[in-house]
Amino acid sequence: MKNKLYRKFKGKTAISDIGNKKNCRIAGRIINITKDTVTVEDESGIITLSHNRGDLKYLDIAVFNLIGERGKFTIKDVEILTRARGKIELRNNWQNALINREKRETFKKRELIIQNIRDYFLKNDFIEINSPYLVFAPSTEETLKPFKTVESKTNGTMYLTMSPEYNLKRFLSVGFERIFQIAHSFRDEEYDDLHNPEFLNLEWYRAYADYMDIMDDLSVMLPEITDYVHNASIIEYRDKRIDMAQMEKISIRELFFDDFHEELESLTNIKDFRRVVKTGNIITNGLNNWNDIFYAWIVQKEPTLGNKKPCIIYDYPKTCAALSRLKDNNNFYAERFELYIGGIEIANAYSELNDPIEQKKRLKKEIKFHENIPLNEDFQRALEIGMPPSGGIAFGLDRFIMILLGKHSIHDIIPLSLADLKNEINTSPQ
Repeated sequence: MKNKLYRKFKGKTAISDIGNKKNCRIAGRIINITKDTVTVEDESGIITLSHNRGDLKYLDIAVFNLIGERGKFTIKDVEILTRARGKIELRNNWQNALINREKRETFKKRELIIQNIRDYFLKNDFIEINSPYLVFAPSTEETLKPFKTVESKTNGTMYLTMSPEYNLKRFLSVGFERIFQIAHSFRDEEYDDLHNPEFLNLEWYRAYADYMDIMDDLSVMLPEITDYVHNASIIEYRDKRIDMAQMEKISIRELFFDDFHEELESLTNIKDFRRVVKTGNIITNGLNNWNDIFYAWIVQKEPTLGNKKPCIIYDYPKTCAALSRLKDNNNFYAERFELYIGGIEIANAYSELNDPIEQKKRLKKEIKFHENIPLNEDFQRALEIGMPPSGGIAFGLDRFIMILLGKHSIHDIIPLSLADLKNEINTSPQ
């Protein structure tokens, strides 16, 4: 049996639907109040009404019974459902959404884009996998640090996944050929406009494919999702006009030669490499290995990439691609690419390495940079069983949605980012 409170707002009409009704009931929050008027908002819209009540307060939630005549409404009676007593912290993302309708619309659009991306993969015969976020052996990339916790029954160390990659490749090994996951990923890293310790990651994998097939996937997906949001393939972002239906592709080898007129593969000696890149004003102070100097150049290059159309830079040095197969015609390079849009890195993709012996050798080198993190033996077993030649990609959904919605920070489109969560323990006692 419904309670009395339910009966108070049973049959309420959405504000956007009241039209020319003679009598109706609305429920919503008071977002503005003067001596003579009250403005009420629900999820569908906003209405301003005349009133002579002295007990209405800003941000109260109430039910209003209205009398209408020719599209104009007067308040018959009001009942307060919930009094607003707390102070709003406008710097807080979710609280700001209370009075900022545009912020709420951004959050809605985010979820609709995510659903549209999910629908895109499902209609293209991909199977969605929901793999675990808590694991005993995370990925071991040299520059990434995982969050860890303790499993109480065994006192064993567990980790939040930095990527679902190891999990998903097991499914490739047992016969799944087209799979994807929209996954929360966790990295103990900096907090800035492009980074949050928890972020949303789209990964997809195709058996009997390589990184060129993943490029083809992007050339179809990017304009389709963009058209869903903008009804066009062209977007404006930070004063740049970017055509998402076009794609630029340039190899690392070409990119480096254009900058320095040197062949990258001839610079395996770190002193020679440092000397060459310093001619391009690349800061290499304190960088003591080849990969760090390489990435210093890439980071400086990033703002120039993808400013007119999405840009793929491909064939990374093998030392920067521990999970990728090497190129057949030049083993200095691996079949890895990154996608840039508007000067921002969006995705990282490979022709996946499926040789278990070579993979184990590479991971043992990387694991030296992570104290006490074990090698993922089950991932190794998946390769030993036999994983078909495959292409795969990790695609940063937060950054992509940020660009689609014209925002300058991922925190503008993440409803509860790290800064918001810190308020859970900083709130003053009531």
